[in-house]
Amino acid sequence: MQAIVSMLREPEKHFEDDDPLKGFVLESLQRISKTLGPDFGQFLPALLPLILNQFSLTAAEVDDANEEQDMTMIMLAEGKCVGLKTSAIEDLASALQTISCFVENCGPAVYNP
Repeated sequence: MQAIVSMLREPEKHFEDDDPLKGFVLESLQRISKTLGPDFGQFLPALLPLILNQFSLTAAEVDDANEEQDMTMIMLAEGKCVGLKTSAIEDLASALQTISCFVENCGPAVYNP
């Protein structure tokens, strides 16, 4: 478990931006939480802040939408185009699924770590 916490604490040292291993780490945490149930709650104080950090995405302004790859973009009313890397959106979805799994499997331990 300490290895997982270490990888989540400094992901830039362990993963590339679009590294699929980040998703596998979160999936392994989901499986461990399903196995341990409420007993997994003891790990939440270390894990939750690290996972919640993934929710701080900021869209970037895109100059040439035709040249950007691996981005999900939206055109704003002012005529500006902003986007997020698709892999970052997928990482966000994985983090949200992990939090949901923790709530489902750990019960009140999520609220009282």
